[in-house]
Amino acid sequence: MTVCAMFGCKNRMHKGCGKHFFRFPMKDPERLAKWIEAVQRDDWRPSIHSKVCSDHFTEKDYMIRPGAACPYLRMDAVPTPLYPIQRKRKTKKRKYTKKAAIDNVENMELNSETTTQETPSGSVVTYSHEEEMEIQSDVQMEERHEERTNRVEEEAQVNDHIMEIQGVEQVEVSQVEQQEVVSQVEDQEAVSQVEQRRGLSR
Repeated sequence: MTVCAMFGCKNRMHKGCGKHFFRFPMKDPERLAKWIEAVQRDDWRPSIHSKVCSDHFTEKDYMIRPGAACPYLRMDAVPTPLYPIQRKRKTKKRKYTKKAAIDNVENMELNSETTTQETPSGSVVTYSHEEEMEIQSDVQMEERHEERTNRVEEEAQVNDHIMEIQGVEQVEVSQVEQQEVVSQVEDQEAVSQVEQRRGLSR
């Protein structure tokens, strides 16, 4: 059964349908191109059996033939759709592998997950997955900052301890030097006393 080739038209050719069906002008390339464009079908070419119904032609498209049983189209007649259709632009379909489909589902599930937390006042706060990730990132940054601060404080304490040790050693060294000086003075006094005694005995 012949069906109208015009996009969106469902008219069929059968006995008593009250419509006429016209073949495509296959021998006229210029006119044929206009008919194909008017059909509004993507990547479509008509065959010798393709036809367009009379609903897509007006009175001025027909030849005046009084008493003729069948109407004839004028040589410049081009069909037009009764209801012009807003055609959607073709988009390339993305090929999804099984792994990509699983990853996509997992990402959707992660994004749809929410986290609830109770505040000290007793109210409940709900966080989305993205907000929860941001909070975790902030917490990690604070922990790293605190860790660096503690490390700096420990190094300062170690340096202070080293300075204290060095100070004690310096004090001990100075005390030893003083003792050596005292002992030298005592030795000199002892020597002078001995010399005095020897002078008196002479």
